[in-house]
Amino acid sequence: MGVFISWKYHHITDRLPLLAPLLDMMTHRNLKRRFTAAEALRFFEDRVAELSEADLAAHIHPTHDRDYITEYDDYDRWKNLPPVFIERWKGYRATPVPWYTRLLRRFCATEFGERYVPKVRYFMFRLWSIPSTFFKRLLPGKIALK
Repeated sequence: MGVFISWKYHHITDRLPLLAPLLDMMTHRNLKRRFTAAEALRFFEDRVAELSEADLAAHIHPTHDRDYITEYDDYDRWKNLPPVFIERWKGYRATPVPWYTRLLRRFCATEFGERYVPKVRYFMFRLWSIPSTFFKRLLPGKIALK
């Protein structure tokens, strides 16, 4: 849900800054830090309570520029925000996508990668499951190594 909301609304963070920390925490790469639905709702309700009546009454028109179609984790939601706001909410800012993830995504987008990456992943899965299978057969009824 966080990815969908981020993709749909990340382009308006310069007009509604509270979305930057909310969207980053809803799509954080570290699952332990990522907001649950209840945490996201609580965060949103607390931030809306801080907004003025003029901010709440403002109509935000959707834009259809190139940034609108940018992937949720490639878009810099913080680029046009005031430094004071960025400093206050820097703990909620997500880290950029690592270079090796970007490289793997580009590779998987090719025909070769699309065909062979699943096969390599399956092979590696089977290879790494050999010790577990071996100990299950060697010690039936005992707890196998994890």
